[in-house]
Amino acid sequence: MSQGAQAHTDHDKARFVAEDGVDAGKCDNRFRPCKTLSYAVRQANEGDKIFVAEGQYYFDNAQHAQVLNDSLLPVLGGFSREDHYQAQKPALHKTTLVNVPTYLSEALYEKGFDSITDGKAASSLQAQASSHMVLSTEVSANEASTDGTAAGFPCSNMPLFTMSWTSDTSA
Repeated sequence: MSQGAQAHTDHDKARFVAEDGVDAGKCDNRFRPCKTLSYAVRQANEGDKIFVAEGQYYFDNAQHAQVLNDSLLPVLGGFSREDHYQAQKPALHKTTLVNVPTYLSEALYEKGFDSITDGKAASSLQAQASSHMVLSTEVSANEASTDGTAAGFPCSNMPLFTMSWTSDTSA
């Protein structure tokens, strides 16, 4: 067996989410999907895709905004458990995200989601995201990760390159 084959990691998989799913396992079995996007994201690796079946899902924090905009971990709606997630058909299989910040609605529509926006939730999430962006420039690169956080910021299942700044990577 070649060394390249031995070095293969568990990536480039589909992860599945459905309203009646259960947050257990790796979410990689289309017949046993997870229930929440948050759980599926924690199970996923860079290069995976998350397929979300028709239903209504709640958008509840700034981290969801980051995940739903992440090109390294595409999250796509408009799938059906009935056809075992075989085809994305958002016009037929309505996948709705509730409490979505207004600024994300168009991008989410392109990924197969309908959005229900809430002005209060949107401004609160934007403020949280902005607050994290400003604070993250002040965090020391030497902060230890403990229980999934470093200096009060979530860092569980986060690739290291997402935590670097331009000044850290310039030659």
